[in-house]
Amino acid sequence: MKQATAIFGLLEPFRSYLEARGVAAQPIFVEAGLPIESGIALETRVSLDALARALNIASDQTGDCAIGIDYAMNFPAGASGMIGHLMLSAPTVREMLNLGIQFVELALSPVDAFFSEEYGEGVYGIDFMRPGDVPLVQFGNFVLALMVMRVRRAAGDTWTPTRTSLAHRAPKGAASSKYREMFGSDIEFDAARYEFTMPCGVLDMRNPVLLPGLEKTILRVAERELEAARRHDDLVETVRRRVVEMLRDERAVQLEAVAKALGTTPRTLQWRLRAEDTTFEDVFGNLREQLAIELLRDSELPIAMISNRLGFSEPSGFARWSRKRFNKSPSEVREHVRRLAG
Repeated sequence: MKQATAIFGLLEPFRSYLEARGVAAQPIFVEAGLPIESGIALETRVSLDALARALNIASDQTGDCAIGIDYAMNFPAGASGMIGHLMLSAPTVREMLNLGIQFVELALSPVDAFFSEEYGEGVYGIDFMRPGDVPLVQFGNFVLALMVMRVRRAAGDTWTPTRTSLAHRAPKGAASSKYREMFGSDIEFDAARYEFTMPCGVLDMRNPVLLPGLEKTILRVAERELEAARRHDDLVETVRRRVVEMLRDERAVQLEAVAKALGTTPRTLQWRLRAEDTTFEDVFGNLREQLAIELLRDSELPIAMISNRLGFSEPSGFARWSRKRFNKSPSEVREHVRRLAG
């Protein structure tokens, strides 16, 4: 299975951010498993789990359960490397978001980012497609808040989304005011993915920090980098992406449907997966296991709703699968993984 990665540039400014808050950055980077030497290129790929872990550790040490949002508010323009410069070269908010979707893999991979316009609204969202051992609450908030901040540069300092969805439990205490300041008053927690909505009029606003004259040059470089990155994408990861999309859209996950989406036959797909020392059933089962852990740990969704998100027709089927997979009921798994996460 392909490891989820992100560019180091997303966390490099975190050093000075922590020091400004009176927190030593190096011990956090060491504990998270991040490189600590200076001079690392912003585009260097590091484990997404490590980045998320660094934010979580800092959140615990500072007692700030909205640190991902606060970091986004203090994130310097251009620090996200090529994709940051690419978005700064877009003349309008609409083009900026479209470029962010098209080239998101330059910053995060694997990831499913989307942008759509309908009924007079624009919707930007991101699904990390990376269930794993490290809760993404702070990192997910950071990435979505970073996009809100990019829109805010054009729409005004007090602008907030019309609606926001966050794929984790609601915060407690004083953090809720920071959430409202960033995302507005209409926030849905325990959502399927991270997304926010804005009026289409905002999409036509001009980018006030436009880098004129560089659009074509930056775009050519970005296209070359994206092509090189995609050459390393493997079959197993492609199948995982299709399965995640089907679960997200509440479609039945079947070998036949995945094979058709990939332009091949079920028999050929299984043969190609066996050449990778796996099967479709193993890919789906492992992904479902990781998603179950993530949803049980990071959300307050009822067991029945989690069962539906995992593609089970009935909660009883989820319960039987959980007993077989974890030797525990879904409720027992939830208690166990939350205890491990501290």
